[in-house]
Amino acid sequence: MIRVENLVKFYGHFQALKGESFTVNDGEIVGFVGLNGAGKTTTIKIATGVLYPTSGDVIIDGYSITKDKKKASENVGWVPELPNFEQDVKALDYFVYIAGYYKIPTNEARSLGKRLFEEVGLAGRENDKLKNYSQGMKKRFALAVSLISNPKNFLFDEVLNGLDPEGIQFFRN
Repeated sequence: MIRVENLVKFYGHFQALKGESFTVNDGEIVGFVGLNGAGKTTTIKIATGVLYPTSGDVIIDGYSITKDKKKASENVGWVPELPNFEQDVKALDYFVYIAGYYKIPTNEARSLGKRLFEEVGLAGRENDKLKNYSQGMKKRFALAVSLISNPKNFLFDEVLNGLDPEGIQFFRN
């Protein structure tokens, strides 16, 4: 479960979030819609621990993103609108590096990476450098990374932007 509690976020004098609250229960799929600049991405970045709120909190499976960020973050997978990874490294090597943050041993991480690459449609591309991945492939890679900790919760930010029809169908499925 993801519970957003009275989120407030200021960027300087600009208030991006004004006490937003909502809950997404286990098993629910929720579309988060609003005008450009309404605070959707800011809310998602706070929920994933990338940004800190000015006030308020996000509780993920009972863990506070502000008080127990590590445990809360382990319980949520995130695919950003524009995945940004080190470009001059092989995809599987980078996956193994990220898995290290979850204390997954190298051999286990390589095996997990190969399995997840197949699941997300990147089988055979594990040794390509990320700079050679298309935007859609980078989103698929980001999805594989988001699955490392096998979280129950996922946050996708504009995940269909820039994808070809096959990529759109993949993410919808």
